[in-house]
Amino acid sequence: MRCLTMPLREDRPEITLTAYLWDSSPSLPQGPRPAVLICPGGGYMYLSDREAEPIALRFMAMGYQAFVARYEVYREGGACVYPDAVIDVGRAMLTIRRNAADWQVDGSRVALCGFSAGGHNVLMYSQWWNKAVLTEALTCPAEELRPAACIAGYPVADGSVVWGERPADDPIMGVFRPYARAITGADDPSEEQVRAVSPAMNDASCMPPTFLWATSEDGLVSARHTLHMAEALSKAGVPFEAHIFEEGGHGLALADQTTSLRAHEMNPDAAKWIDLCGAWLLKRFAMAVPE
Repeated sequence: MRCLTMPLREDRPEITLTAYLWDSSPSLPQGPRPAVLICPGGGYMYLSDREAEPIALRFMAMGYQAFVARYEVYREGGACVYPDAVIDVGRAMLTIRRNAADWQVDGSRVALCGFSAGGHNVLMYSQWWNKAVLTEALTCPAEELRPAACIAGYPVADGSVVWGERPADDPIMGVFRPYARAITGADDPSEEQVRAVSPAMNDASCMPPTFLWATSEDGLVSARHTLHMAEALSKAGVPFEAHIFEEGGHGLALADQTTSLRAHEMNPDAAKWIDLCGAWLLKRFAMAVPE
């Protein structure tokens, strides 16, 4: 395996792309491999290591080239991270495609995968990849930015579930106010601001096939985010698969001992998401194997 880390922005060395690449070997399948680009969560306040390298290694074990993007997060006293955070995903996508030959990547088959806020980021990217906000910022044709698939675990997808329904004194708002400040610039965003950064509230017709999963016990990011996102995909006629597991809190990552700091973060049922996702992805990303 080769592991490489490179900056995505000259002015921000902490915004990086890390590549986990299969070495060439006559004993292994030859030719370019499909890839998965991973965006960890962390509420746009930090980036969770639990949703980074361990996820990349699992996708590598399935035969894919794997990448982790460390995108823009909120700095105290700083400006709103949007659209910079989603543009960073575009920078990562371009870097992968422009190094596809050296890294043995099938540039036409690059999936996005994100968790929580990272799930929000990849869903937003999947709706914006052909919009001016990305093509003009990155000065490239939209086709260079097109994702082949999208995977979102317990994503924040519908802001109306938070700001439209929860009372101001709800303890959970102590988490979502900083989140709102990071993506809208306001602690209590307007309905228009909420809609602009809520993928489940907008047109999903340009999105790629999408895999969603969450848990009904998640007390921070309700499973309704995932259900509403699934409804938006259904209305748009986009192929999707969605799994809502009965048990498990927020931020499960792989939901096994690989990523769990405490016993309650391990859940054998929710841990099945990665295998279900692998089977779903294989329908689109299977590599040709000679007879």
